[in-house]
Amino acid sequence: MTFRSRFGPRLWAFLLIFFSLAIATVSLVFTLNSALRFFPPFHSLSLLSSPGSEPGSESVLEHDIAPNMSISIRPVQRGDADLDAIVDIVIQAFDYDPQWRYRYPYRLQYPEDHRKFTRIYYADYLEMTFAGHNTIMLAEMPSDEDPSVLKVISVSIWDNYGSAPPDPNLPGGKPPANHPERRDASAAHMEAYSKNSAKARRELFVSRYGERQLSLRQMATLPQYWRRGAATMLCKWGKEEARKVGVAVPMFASPMGKMVYETLGFREIGTWVAQVEGEEEYVTIHALTWEPTWEKKGTEIL
Repeated sequence: MTFRSRFGPRLWAFLLIFFSLAIATVSLVFTLNSALRFFPPFHSLSLLSSPGSEPGSESVLEHDIAPNMSISIRPVQRGDADLDAIVDIVIQAFDYDPQWRYRYPYRLQYPEDHRKFTRIYYADYLEMTFAGHNTIMLAEMPSDEDPSVLKVISVSIWDNYGSAPPDPNLPGGKPPANHPERRDASAAHMEAYSKNSAKARRELFVSRYGERQLSLRQMATLPQYWRRGAATMLCKWGKEEARKVGVAVPMFASPMGKMVYETLGFREIGTWVAQVEGEEEYVTIHALTWEPTWEKKGTEIL
């Protein structure tokens, strides 16, 4: 029996298996790479509500790699420019938020309603800010499309510490309201979220801190600007403000947001669930807080 007749078939079979595995490996790598390019980077979400206001705030906090020195922060300004920028951020960023999808399950079917009522909601927030009930801080940086133009890429909303719940009888004191007629939303889900959020805030935050808190109501960043450092910068601003007067920073966060906020020094103190009675669908929210005494003055956990 010749060498070729003894080993040829085995050699060819081995080579066939080897090349099949190689092709499968290359195909898998290509598929994974395509998927990673399609999906956004790892991100996290946080959800906040304020005392005396209509609960149901939410936000997205990116897992920042390093601070970006081109980013600056400033208070919100009156006018359509900042309001429209906030609406753009919210609609794009919160689309990844499980509780946002829970409350607005028809947002893709009715995009006109989604933008219209989102704008109304945040116009009310701005009025509350200019009436002195809360503070809205924005992060901006040179636009990726046109570096000569500053672009607002992130927003954060904070309750003013030491202030009583907004008085709806005063100008600008009426909290943002739900609109059950909006076609993009589930009225039942909005009601369940608002009711349970308010209850959780009273039991977890107000009972613990009273008015001695600078609660983070919302934080969100445009998805294409995630991992630039904007959310970390805004969060650091709030912690510094809280440290100056010795108050806590409580917040609500989704599971992904919880992990990121914990790297920023926050600790979990409880959870709550938004769910309509009789339904299987629900969303779980984590309550976290940060206190100045947990860190040495002048240091940050970032």
